[in-house]
Amino acid sequence: METSPALDFKEARIESRVGTYSAIVVSPMRPMLWGHARLEQLRQATGASTVDRQILEAVKQRGARATVLCIRGKNDDVTGHWRLEEDLSDGDAEELGYLLVRSQVATYRRLVACGIIALIHADWGPREAAAFRRGSERLRSELRLAQASRAKLALEADPVAALDRWMLQHLTFFLTLSATKVLDDFLPEKLPLLVPRVPRIEALLAALPHSAIA
Repeated sequence: METSPALDFKEARIESRVGTYSAIVVSPMRPMLWGHARLEQLRQATGASTVDRQILEAVKQRGARATVLCIRGKNDDVTGHWRLEEDLSDGDAEELGYLLVRSQVATYRRLVACGIIALIHADWGPREAAAFRRGSERLRSELRLAQASRAKLALEADPVAALDRWMLQHLTFFLTLSATKVLDDFLPEKLPLLVPRVPRIEALLAALPHSAIA
């Protein structure tokens, strides 16, 4: 029996006052739940998932055409979605959000190295978006404290941590807005702020060891 694909990839054009840009829109095509089993897996190891690798490969295949990545939390008829299991406590949901972001940040780094300047999560449920936002804030805080500790010890700054923290602060968004609203309204307004950041992205990437984006 043939298995249906877990993800659907489409391209969309975004018109803004700083030019026309291309987005890859990723939609889940089957239900994908995050629960206690995934939480336990991530407590043990936080490497890239199969889905992360599929998304990265899709971006690589499109090359310079792709500038924005929009990952939807659900497809149009909601037959496909990413959701937290309902029996997760608020504390477990927050930890899972943190561990998911931590597991994905290396993929974010490789996406940015491919030319992506905005990592947008759209069509997410309120609980999922909140868990990812809190997870991103927690990881960003950890990276900031680690950088401060290195500075106190007169150690060289960690270029990987510098890029990861900057991406989480400036390029990554977890939204409950629909993908249509993001593509039609949010991104045309946001791109004039994002595009001038490209030289900063390039400088942070240039400081990385090759292994960080290979």
